[in-house]
Amino acid sequence: MKAPLLIEAELLGSADDPGRARWLPLVSDLKQVERPLVLVAARPDRWTPTRNRVDRAFMRQADIEAEVRRAGGALDAIIYLDVGLFGRKRQYQRNMADVANRYDCKLENIHAIVKPGKIADALEGVIGSLERIDGQAQFRTALENLLKEYRAAK
Repeated sequence: MKAPLLIEAELLGSADDPGRARWLPLVSDLKQVERPLVLVAARPDRWTPTRNRVDRAFMRQADIEAEVRRAGGALDAIIYLDVGLFGRKRQYQRNMADVANRYDCKLENIHAIVKPGKIADALEGVIGSLERIDGQAQFRTALENLLKEYRAAK
């Protein structure tokens, strides 16, 4: 198995986002190039005992998973990072080392597409490469370029 592609979950937008039709087939193509899709999200506040935000996070995860599956792809996992006030680089390194271990790859082979912000800052210098993007058009372009790269390396 090859190194996963990490994508910040927020980049996928909401279920009624018209932009999904443009990137969904690209995300699904990751399966063909043997790259697992792993989403990265900020851990909801009050992970326990308050359930409301956690329930929303899991409902959103199920929606994304269903859409990717319908498009012919596979969502392998979602990683929730604690990017709050007390998030620590050492913890992010452990989280990503676990991911590398799971996929039997090196940290430097892991690529992420994220928005500028806390998740990008958390992953900076921890994984191989990090692409900070702002909008849906950039997201589609980043995915297209990575797929070309993955196909050429296959």
